[in-house]
Amino acid sequence: MVLYADGDSLAFEELFRRHAASVFSYLLRATNDRALAEDLFQATFLHLHRSRKSYRAGFFKTFLFTIATNLLRDERSGAEHKHRTTSKAEEAETDHASDAVTAPSPEAMAVAAETGRVLEQAIAALPEGMREVVLLSRYHGLSNAEIAGVLGISQGAVKVRLFRALTQLRVKLALHAE
Repeated sequence: MVLYADGDSLAFEELFRRHAASVFSYLLRATNDRALAEDLFQATFLHLHRSRKSYRAGFFKTFLFTIATNLLRDERSGAEHKHRTTSKAEEAETDHASDAVTAPSPEAMAVAAETGRVLEQAIAALPEGMREVVLLSRYHGLSNAEIAGVLGISQGAVKVRLFRALTQLRVKLALHAE
């Protein structure tokens, strides 16, 4: 990012290559709306471009996710009355493929798909603060300190939100398993 701030356009291409998929995935899961996620994604990188001169060397990933999260919050606060849904095709695109070497049985695939669907719904049903922490932690690998920086809260608050969110998710998955 320091190189990009100094005018190196190839540095931006490298930043985009490294982080674009992660940022888009975060925004898609947070919004459950592909079109909105695409708009916020573009706005995130536009904001990054505009703020490149004011960047202070540090944790770039935290800086980038802070931009995305702030834009997401701005969108939510400005559009509270709008309800958006995700099409079945978009839900299928967000499911994760199994990394197993051998092909799972059709029954195992069906159970995994159903569990994934239930988990996605449970995450979407979490309060916004808990959902953001889960997505940043579990899907994008940010540390508690990085999440605290992105969301502007203490590390203790991150731990509490994450604990409460994971407890709620475990309960929902356990109920589903029964």
